Amino acid sequence: MLVASDRRGIASHGTARLPNYIALIEAGVMDPAARPVVDGGRPALTRFDARNGWGHHAGRVAMDAAIEAAGQLGLAAATIRNTNHFGIAGWYALRAAAAGLIGISLSNTSPLVAPTRARQPLIGTNPIALAAPAGRFGSFCLDMATSTIPRGRIEVAARRGELLPVGWAIDSEGRAATTPEAALDGALHPLGGAEATGGHKGYGLALAVDLLTGVLAGASFGPNIVGLFSTDGPSDLGQTFIVIDPAAVDAAGAFEARLERYLGQLVAAPTVPDAPGRVLVPGEPEADAERRSDVRGAMLDTVHAERLIELGDRYGIAFPVASPA
Repeated sequence: MLVASDRRGIASHGTARLPNYIALIEAGVMDPAARPVVDGGRPALTRFDARNGWGHHAGRVAMDAAIEAAGQLGLAAATIRNTNHFGIAGWYALRAAAAGLIGISLSNTSPLVAPTRARQPLIGTNPIALAAPAGRFGSFCLDMATSTIPRGRIEVAARRGELLPVGWAIDSEGRAATTPEAALDGALHPLGGAEATGGHKGYGLALAVDLLTGVLAGASFGPNIVGLFSTDGPSDLGQTFIVIDPAAVDAAGAFEARLERYLGQLVAAPTVPDAPGRVLVPGEPEADAERRSDVRGAMLDTVHAERLIELGDRYGIAFPVASPA
């Protein structure tokens, strides 16, 4: 799943995270041998206890359970407690789309975002992903944080020595942060930025995700979650996966045909002056990145690659280094 993230051009959630996961295991905070178990639910809604194991594995198990149940019921969901960071939310939603279904994937995260009017991080970046089969467009895949950007994007900026645009984050005093260091000491803005530009909507979305994940699953939520990749204790994240079978209410393939037509109308829209190209379908840039990765491999920055090499050296696993293109 980490490689899948790198292939889709999402460097913030790919193999760059592997050292963080290993650190949790080495500290005894996460159990890499744990397997999720069902600990409640009804046919249309199942709850899993991930038992503090890999979030990626537990997420795949829960999404597959929802896919199977939706095939019988038309709509099904699975939620998880006592789990960990699960990578890109879109991976799970796309798994449902590949089966001809609509997939929704939600997760809460460590408190990194300041609610509108606050200067302290109290809520997570809480991602939302929704994917569906879309005919000639492949898959529609909306995969987004409910913050202006994910924290990993700021970490990437720090590795690359980049400055931040105003509106991404605030420093510890609540002022606009323009350096990664100031942002990492402060908090991210919710989607929309400040209150004047609609940040309260992003705050509301993030809170709604926490309601449907941590609160629903009986996991930790909001400021009660430990810091991102902290070794102070288990993350106990909450995640929820929802699957809808369009064939339950219509002929097989009818939904996909309508969505394809709709997207066709959008991409054919006249563009504003200086637009870099046509209107895009959500998920299209990532799908293009996957195709490029199939040809040239996934691109890693130097610091990212060096950390993987160091990790491999520590565990006696050779890291294949490709020559620059």
